[in-house]
Amino acid sequence: GMYFYNIKLQKNAFIKKVISGNFSDKFINEFLIIKIKNLDLFEININGILNFVSSSLIFGLITSIAKLKVPNSNKNLINCGSNTGGISFLKYSNNNTWVNIFTHFFGRSGCRRIVPGYHICNDLKGRACIITAIEKLRFVYIINHKFKDSGIISSPVEIQKSNSIITNIAALENKFNNPCFATIEIDKYEMNESYKNFSIRISKFLVFYEFDLGLNILITSYLVKLNIESNIIIPLHYGFLNTPSCLINNNKFIILKNKYRKEIFLTLPKRIDEESDYNNILTTSASLIYKNNNIYLIQDENGNLFQLNTTISNKNGEICYLILLKHIDTIHPSYNIEILKKGFLFISSINSYHSLMKFNNKYLLNDKYFIKSTQLTNLSDIFIRPLFKVIKKKNLIEIKKITTLTPIHNVNIHHNTYTNDNKLYLLNGVGFSSYLSSLEYGLKIIEMACSTLPIDPKKLWIIQTNSNNIIGSNIIIGFEKFTVVLKIGKMIFENNSINLSTSEKTLHCTIINSINIIQISNTTIRHIKPNNDINLWKLPKNLEIQNVASNSKQIIIGISNYNILYFEMNCFGYFLQIQIHDYKKTYTALSLPSNISDTEIVKFFIITDKFEKQFKILSLNPENWFSILSIYSLPLNPLNLKILRLNNINLVLFISFKNGTLLELKINEKTYSIYHPKIRFIGVKFIKFSSFFIYDFKSVSILSNRTYFIIPKKQEIDLRILSNEKIIDISGFSFTKKIVLASIFKKNLTISTIDNIENYFSEINIPIYSRGIEILIYNPFKTLFILENELYEKQKNNFDQKKTNSEIFEIFNINKKTIGVNTIQILSQKEFSCNSFFITNSKDIMNCMELIEYKINNKLISFIIVGSRILKKTFGFIYIYRIYNKGRKFKLIYRTFIKNNPLSLINIYNNIIIGSESYILFKKIGKKRLLNQTQISIHNAHISTMQIAGTRFIIGDFNNGLLISKIIIEKYELNFFARSIIGKYIETIILLDYDTICISDLNGNFAVFRISKELSIPIEKGYQIISSKNGIKFEKLKNIDLISIYNIGESIKKFLKLNLLPWKNDILLYLTILGGIGCFLPLNIKKEIIFLTNLNLFLHQESISLISLNNYIDSPYYPTKRMFDAEFCESIKLLPNSTKITISKGLKVKIETITKYLDSLKLKVL
Repeated sequence: GMYFYNIKLQKNAFIKKVISGNFSDKFINEFLIIKIKNLDLFEININGILNFVSSSLIFGLITSIAKLKVPNSNKNLINCGSNTGGISFLKYSNNNTWVNIFTHFFGRSGCRRIVPGYHICNDLKGRACIITAIEKLRFVYIINHKFKDSGIISSPVEIQKSNSIITNIAALENKFNNPCFATIEIDKYEMNESYKNFSIRISKFLVFYEFDLGLNILITSYLVKLNIESNIIIPLHYGFLNTPSCLINNNKFIILKNKYRKEIFLTLPKRIDEESDYNNILTTSASLIYKNNNIYLIQDENGNLFQLNTTISNKNGEICYLILLKHIDTIHPSYNIEILKKGFLFISSINSYHSLMKFNNKYLLNDKYFIKSTQLTNLSDIFIRPLFKVIKKKNLIEIKKITTLTPIHNVNIHHNTYTNDNKLYLLNGVGFSSYLSSLEYGLKIIEMACSTLPIDPKKLWIIQTNSNNIIGSNIIIGFEKFTVVLKIGKMIFENNSINLSTSEKTLHCTIINSINIIQISNTTIRHIKPNNDINLWKLPKNLEIQNVASNSKQIIIGISNYNILYFEMNCFGYFLQIQIHDYKKTYTALSLPSNISDTEIVKFFIITDKFEKQFKILSLNPENWFSILSIYSLPLNPLNLKILRLNNINLVLFISFKNGTLLELKINEKTYSIYHPKIRFIGVKFIKFSSFFIYDFKSVSILSNRTYFIIPKKQEIDLRILSNEKIIDISGFSFTKKIVLASIFKKNLTISTIDNIENYFSEINIPIYSRGIEILIYNPFKTLFILENELYEKQKNNFDQKKTNSEIFEIFNINKKTIGVNTIQILSQKEFSCNSFFITNSKDIMNCMELIEYKINNKLISFIIVGSRILKKTFGFIYIYRIYNKGRKFKLIYRTFIKNNPLSLINIYNNIIIGSESYILFKKIGKKRLLNQTQISIHNAHISTMQIAGTRFIIGDFNNGLLISKIIIEKYELNFFARSIIGKYIETIILLDYDTICISDLNGNFAVFRISKELSIPIEKGYQIISSKNGIKFEKLKNIDLISIYNIGESIKKFLKLNLLPWKNDILLYLTILGGIGCFLPLNIKKEIIFLTNLNLFLHQESISLISLNNYIDSPYYPTKRMFDAEFCESIKLLPNSTKITISKGLKVKIETITKYLDSLKLKVL
């Protein structure tokens, strides 16, 4: 059978929740991001750069999570509810992983409304915890902290409350009194008017609960009725009223609720460009303490962010409690705002990108522009609501943007046969935040500046003295017979202010001790001091410099007479020749590792011989100058090499060979041991290296027919494609905020930046009119056809004034009063410019599209066929559009009425097959209408997708699963012979071969089926077929074999069979609705399968699940079959050493061999 290895290439950016706290007890600015299957811990440095700390797998689905304070400790725990039917307490261990302290199960599991876990809330003092279901059940735990970080809990108190639905819950501050919780509950009860007729009356209440720690009972201390629009609770600090209190939103008010005092009303302001009867619906809130002031942030659904303060005033001896509100900024609408340390905010959005922002602290304490509260009600009937407008000055500064492709609706692929590359086109987003996204394998490069050069350059160096600014830096370009020095200011101009020699060819140029410049030509070494004094070393006649290696303090030079010169910059700023050595052999390359610090001197270098298959590590220690420390044999004669430092001990050595392969080795600097070799194919051209500093680490670029960029991590390196073009040379600026690169290609000098260094795919977003649902690629003229539809509410007369809607109309130059339901766009594949745009305001919704081509007298005639459905009806139309003007325009020929809603379209031999509800329709294009051929009835069908391969016709039925038939197009017949039991709600189908079918469903299940030979061969010969004229009898269809099944955790929108690079293995690339990208690597070698099976068995035994006692249960739908997860297998690297030794002994394989093999599986893809 076929096995698969699941590799996640790019995790989705969907975030359930963000929690700020001190989890690692290191007093750093860290926060926890909760995703579907992972807990990711990040920290923020002073410059606002996100640093990844760790990631932990979750076996199950977290439904709610909260931070738990530990008394007498600065460290925070977290507790969560999940689909396993239990509450789990987690702490962050010293091994950089989350550990389950305690799990208590309720006896029920699953994501059902009566299973507790949808809402969880902790007392602010860490004494109690309440976990509730949506309806009826709730449990309260007393948390006992006898030991530090123990989180031991007592037996819970169970409370049952029928006919009550909880929509929100929050903990209120009550100092050292009993823990207090506030909930918004919907209370429903029936009023029987008669035996048959009854109505359900719904009311919404705010309820305060106090948990008596002495009696272990939950008491309702306050209950008040709310408007049905109230949806969020904003807890207030205890010092304001000296009693538990909170703010509740209404459609036009914010109301202060508490037990003992009158309600206080604050009118919510209205933006000037919003409709007159618009009601503010608040979506999220957050709180912070700044200079002993309690500040609250609230946001509405339009993205308006407000600051809310509380204050106490004394007028005429009467104490007045006031709520003050003002508008801060307008940003993307979000569902979660988390306040981090040092003035940072993390804002999570659904239809846009996530943002890391920073406060403008001066504005927070500014007393201007506040709206005051009152104790009067019904102000809307007396006064006009306060107005505000969007301010130009931003009070929130965006530090980092985390792009997200959520939600993806459709995907298509274009294969470039000339470059042998693939480009993915995605339709993502909703409404006016809809995009066409183009994805290519490799890092995203944004060009900042470009300049032409007189002739082809040979080499490039950067001399930079200020690491925080590239202004004032110098770019040195080496040509065949001369050198050019460019200076970066507001523009790039030629200026040799650093006194380099420009009349000769430069072999090497570097900066030593941050202020001294060294220029090396064929016969001279030029030392330029900070005061522009120059020292020269000239070689004797008939000698030339051939190889150079350097770091920030040392330089090694290889001469044509086999001598090696060693120079060093001492502590007094003198650049001295320290030693000379006669190597007596022809060498091809030298490499010197970078310094650990400004005072450390590297004690060795590496050299390769021309005629020997090896490299040597030679000493630079004065006690044993140039003695051999280690020798490593190689499979071929090496061409080039470069060393990259990972940390104070570990180094990575890269060696290139003639056949385009790259060998990667790790070196221990203390013992000079060489281990963990990896070999990979890079390209067909000669491989060169270029090293430079990026941020606070040194990186290496590998130059071949493709350019690669190496990203160093803690113990490993990551190799990413930078460009598909052959770059001559490249270097980088040491810049703390972004990666800035300078490169030379042909006769061009380009300065560019890299965006999203953590992603494997570069991304370009082009706004489209509305939600895209279908995309087709018209290859003859390289155009894209995009079908879009969106249901918009009827706008009022002041629709023109709405800013959020007007932006999209300005892009497409469309009349603002036009409200499109269906849209077809034609875009150029090269420029992404809109060639044609068609909007229809009809009452039918277009939902599928297909391209059909005819050749008449050797002339290509193309049509677009679009299926639409009538709103609230069971019938629809088929539209036929003619494409003309080289694919740039199209016009409607006719539309044909059909009795069923068209759900999917496919063409075969110029015939159109329409999949609908309960019917498959065969049609043919006529001159004035579609010609009916035949129709086949399928009981209770909802045909969402169809595929054809030869005479094999496969139907993805949303209700019945997979249906397989033999198609006879001449007779318009379908002879069904097989079906699948597993795999309903099918979204995508792809054929791996003629008898192997791969599907994905709405629940995130990936399944592979195989039609057996005993069934496939007789069908092809015409035996064992069942006529479909009188409908399908499902009981007579045979079941196909299930080969493999696995649950991704999110719905897969598209499968693509491809390889990321021409020489890599074929994979199944998948894209999920939340923007995740991954692949399935087929495994066929029996030894590999047995090894991975045994490894998974040991990992399931040794690793402890965070929320469940059973590590094998990863899927809530079907048990995993013939599938291995790369992330789970690689978790062996994070286990304690004792656990690693246990697994190693059980498998009888060394840990180094296991990690090397797991890395080699990834190298087959990346």
